[in-house]
Amino acid sequence: MQNAQNMYTLVSTSTDFRFLEAQIIQPQKVPSLDSAGRPVAILGITIGYGSNFLNVLHVENRLVLANGSHRAYALRDLGITEIPCLVQRVTRREELELVAAGDLASSPDRYLKSARPPMLRDYFDPALRKIVPVYRKNRVVRIQFAVEQTDIPAQ
Repeated sequence: MQNAQNMYTLVSTSTDFRFLEAQIIQPQKVPSLDSAGRPVAILGITIGYGSNFLNVLHVENRLVLANGSHRAYALRDLGITEIPCLVQRVTRREELELVAAGDLASSPDRYLKSARPPMLRDYFDPALRKIVPVYRKNRVVRIQFAVEQTDIPAQ
Protein backbone atom coordinates (compact mmCIF):
# COMPACT_ATOMS: atom_id res chain seq x y z
CA MET A 1 0.00 0.00 0.00
CA GLN A 2 1.07 3.58 -0.46
CA ASN A 3 1.41 5.24 2.96
CA ALA A 4 2.54 8.64 1.74
CA GLN A 5 3.68 10.26 -1.49
CA ASN A 6 7.17 8.86 -0.91
CA MET A 7 6.45 5.70 1.11
CA TYR A 8 5.21 2.23 0.24
CA THR A 9 4.66 -0.77 2.51
CA LEU A 10 4.61 -4.35 1.23
CA VAL A 11 3.73 -7.45 3.25
CA SER A 12 4.40 -11.15 2.64
CA THR A 13 3.83 -14.33 4.62
CA SER A 14 7.40 -15.35 3.67
CA THR A 15 10.25 -14.12 5.83
CA ASP A 16 12.42 -14.42 2.72
CA PHE A 17 10.65 -11.31 1.35
CA ARG A 18 13.17 -8.46 1.06
CA PHE A 19 14.59 -5.46 -0.76
CA LEU A 20 16.68 -6.87 -3.60
CA GLU A 21 18.26 -3.90 -5.35
CA ALA A 22 17.85 -0.43 -6.81
CA GLN A 23 18.86 0.44 -10.33
CA ILE A 24 18.54 3.12 -12.98
CA ILE A 25 16.37 2.03 -15.93
CA GLN A 26 16.10 3.71 -19.31
CA PRO A 27 12.52 4.96 -19.87
CA GLN A 28 12.26 3.23 -23.28
CA LYS A 29 12.60 -0.12 -21.47
CA VAL A 30 9.28 0.57 -19.71
CA PRO A 31 6.88 1.17 -22.61
CA SER A 32 3.78 1.25 -20.40
CA LEU A 33 5.13 4.13 -18.30
CA ASP A 34 2.60 6.92 -17.95
CA SER A 35 4.39 10.08 -16.84
CA ALA A 36 3.41 13.72 -16.44
CA GLY A 37 6.75 14.79 -17.98
CA ARG A 38 9.52 13.48 -20.21
CA PRO A 39 11.50 11.05 -18.06
CA VAL A 40 15.22 10.61 -18.69
CA ALA A 41 15.69 7.88 -16.08
CA ILE A 42 13.62 5.62 -13.88
CA LEU A 43 14.76 4.53 -10.45
CA GLY A 44 13.62 0.92 -10.06
CA ILE A 45 13.42 -0.41 -6.52
CA THR A 46 13.13 -4.19 -6.63
CA ILE A 47 11.41 -6.09 -3.83
CA GLY A 48 11.02 -9.86 -3.90
CA TYR A 49 12.40 -13.17 -2.75
CA GLY A 50 15.89 -14.60 -2.60
CA SER A 51 16.85 -18.02 -3.84
CA ASN A 52 15.39 -20.94 -1.90
CA PHE A 53 18.29 -23.20 -2.86
CA LEU A 54 20.70 -24.24 -0.17
CA ASN A 55 23.94 -22.29 -0.46
CA VAL A 56 27.12 -24.32 -0.08
CA LEU A 57 30.70 -23.10 -0.10
CA HIS A 58 33.41 -25.35 -1.50
CA VAL A 59 36.45 -24.27 0.51
CA GLU A 60 39.77 -26.07 0.97
CA ASN A 61 38.32 -29.40 -0.16
CA ARG A 62 35.29 -29.18 2.18
CA LEU A 63 31.65 -28.42 1.52
CA VAL A 64 30.23 -26.00 4.09
CA LEU A 65 26.51 -25.23 4.26
CA ALA A 66 26.49 -21.43 4.31
CA ASN A 67 22.74 -20.86 4.22
CA GLY A 68 19.76 -23.16 4.51
CA SER A 69 20.46 -25.34 7.53
CA HIS A 70 16.84 -25.18 8.72
CA ARG A 71 15.56 -26.15 5.26
CA ALA A 72 18.14 -28.94 5.04
CA TYR A 73 17.07 -30.27 8.44
CA ALA A 74 13.35 -30.12 7.59
CA LEU A 75 13.86 -31.88 4.26
CA ARG A 76 16.08 -34.57 5.81
CA ASP A 77 13.52 -35.06 8.58
CA LEU A 78 10.96 -35.75 5.83
CA GLY A 79 13.27 -38.43 4.41
CA ILE A 80 14.58 -36.39 1.49
CA THR A 81 18.29 -37.09 1.11
CA GLU A 82 19.12 -35.29 -2.13
CA ILE A 83 18.22 -31.70 -2.98
CA PRO A 84 19.58 -29.10 -5.39
CA CYS A 85 21.96 -26.50 -4.00
CA LEU A 86 24.11 -23.65 -5.22
CA VAL A 87 27.82 -24.29 -4.79
CA GLN A 88 30.25 -21.38 -4.67
CA ARG A 89 33.90 -22.25 -5.10
CA VAL A 90 36.20 -20.32 -2.80
CA THR A 91 39.69 -20.58 -4.20
CA ARG A 92 41.54 -18.61 -1.50
CA ARG A 93 40.92 -18.11 2.22
CA GLU A 94 40.80 -14.33 1.64
CA GLU A 95 37.61 -14.77 -0.42
CA LEU A 96 35.74 -16.05 2.64
CA GLU A 97 35.17 -12.53 3.93
CA LEU A 98 33.19 -11.82 0.73
CA VAL A 99 30.89 -14.86 0.81
CA ALA A 100 30.84 -16.25 4.36
CA ALA A 101 29.01 -14.95 7.41
CA GLY A 102 28.71 -15.72 11.09
CA ASP A 103 30.89 -18.37 12.69
CA LEU A 104 32.38 -19.54 9.39
CA ALA A 105 33.69 -16.02 8.70
CA SER A 106 34.98 -15.43 12.22
CA SER A 107 36.30 -18.97 12.95
CA PRO A 108 37.03 -20.63 9.60
CA ASP A 109 39.47 -23.19 11.04
CA ARG A 110 36.63 -24.70 13.07
CA TYR A 111 35.00 -25.71 9.78
CA LEU A 112 37.98 -26.15 7.50
CA LYS A 113 40.73 -27.69 9.67
CA SER A 114 38.88 -29.49 12.45
CA ALA A 115 38.83 -33.30 12.17
CA ARG A 116 35.14 -33.23 13.13
CA PRO A 117 33.42 -29.92 12.19
CA PRO A 118 29.74 -29.21 12.99
CA MET A 119 27.56 -31.37 10.73
CA LEU A 120 23.91 -31.50 9.65
CA ARG A 121 23.41 -34.79 11.47
CA ASP A 122 24.09 -32.89 14.72
CA TYR A 123 20.58 -31.43 14.39
CA PHE A 124 19.19 -34.93 14.97
CA ASP A 125 21.13 -35.50 18.22
CA PRO A 126 18.79 -34.63 21.15
CA ALA A 127 21.82 -33.78 23.31
CA LEU A 128 22.89 -31.06 20.86
CA ARG A 129 19.57 -29.50 19.91
CA LYS A 130 16.47 -28.01 21.40
CA ILE A 131 13.22 -27.67 19.51
CA VAL A 132 11.45 -24.41 20.33
CA PRO A 133 8.09 -23.19 19.05
CA VAL A 134 8.27 -20.54 16.37
CA TYR A 135 5.22 -18.44 15.76
CA ARG A 136 4.18 -17.53 12.23
CA LYS A 137 4.83 -13.96 11.26
CA ASN A 138 4.59 -11.73 8.25
CA ARG A 139 7.52 -9.84 6.77
CA VAL A 140 6.97 -6.11 6.22
CA VAL A 141 9.20 -4.17 3.84
CA ARG A 142 8.77 -0.40 3.90
CA ILE A 143 10.36 1.64 1.14
CA GLN A 144 10.74 5.36 1.67
CA PHE A 145 12.60 7.76 -0.56
CA ALA A 146 13.53 11.43 -0.50
CA VAL A 147 14.08 13.87 -3.31
CA GLU A 148 16.37 16.86 -3.07
CA GLN A 149 16.59 19.33 -5.91
CA THR A 150 19.21 22.12 -6.11
CA ASP A 151 20.83 24.28 -8.75
CA ILE A 152 24.62 24.40 -9.08
CA PRO A 153 26.80 26.64 -11.25
CA ALA A 154 27.35 25.35 -14.80
CA GLN A 155 30.93 24.89 -16.02
